Amino acid sequence: METKLCKCGCGQKIIIKPAHKYSGIPSYLPFHKPKSKAVIERNKIKVECACGCGQELNKYDKYGKKRSFIRGHNLLTIENRLKTKNLPKRIKDKFGRFIKTKIQKRIFCACGCGEELNKYDRFGKERRYKNNHGNSSEEKRKRQKEMVKCACGCGENIKKYTKCGIRRRYVQYHYSKVREWSEEIKNKISLGNTGRITSEESSKKMSTTRKKLLVSPRGEKLLKNILPYIGIGKYETEILDILENCFGYKIIRQYTTLRYFLDGYCPILNLAIEVDGRRHFDNKGNLKTSDVIRQKEIEEKLGCQFLRIKVMK
Repeated sequence: METKLCKCGCGQKIIIKPAHKYSGIPSYLPFHKPKSKAVIERNKIKVECACGCGQELNKYDKYGKKRSFIRGHNLLTIENRLKTKNLPKRIKDKFGRFIKTKIQKRIFCACGCGEELNKYDRFGKERRYKNNHGNSSEEKRKRQKEMVKCACGCGENIKKYTKCGIRRRYVQYHYSKVREWSEEIKNKISLGNTGRITSEESSKKMSTTRKKLLVSPRGEKLLKNILPYIGIGKYETEILDILENCFGYKIIRQYTTLRYFLDGYCPILNLAIEVDGRRHFDNKGNLKTSDVIRQKEIEEKLGCQFLRIKVMK
């Protein structure tokens, strides 16, 4: 490829293309051409904003067009716009349609907070409430500030009512601790989940998204609330504590790999520990196929050994 140095002295090269035979070879790179003296002097001229705020701005933009407002000041109060002489009395909205001009007035918010607001918005519509004050009295706002302790007994404080006025009793993910499922609901859930087979591509996508979420700071906050309720068995903590004392090494609880949670993992021994209850076995006492597939995937990923402890109580 033929090249040519830029004339501005930056040392960068211009690649000569076949299309330059017709348009001519450029001597400067884009935005490297120095400005003329007339353009430099023109950019120094400043004018006051036409809205009446008293701020200054450049009279011409970079394309040479005249300016009369600072960016965003042409949508200021209509009263100031009507005072200026060289502006039309008919104002256009964002869709280009003309709207009727109304003299701006200051009124008090109808919710009773005592704050002032403009009677008309920038499109000429009448207003009664300030932003986020609509249909809310002082009693409602006081009610939204009320705090209550979580009903599960954890001791955390939460807002008694949501923004929509719905009453709350539990922190997020704490309801599962208290709720007791009936046998009918359990059967419905099991029937709904039977026959669902996810492909390898979809399972990989799900695992990657879960990994990203767990690594993020938002995932760390979620894990603090979720981990106490991820199906931890009655005897799991006791068994893992006993194994820690026997091995003399730390066992990480609820270790995440791929899209699974291990009951315990010892990184020094490279040992995965699972405490299996009745739900992990079929009627004949054999381990379920889903758990066997799960074990193979984890062994391939970590290259570890598995220790399975049966708890049939």
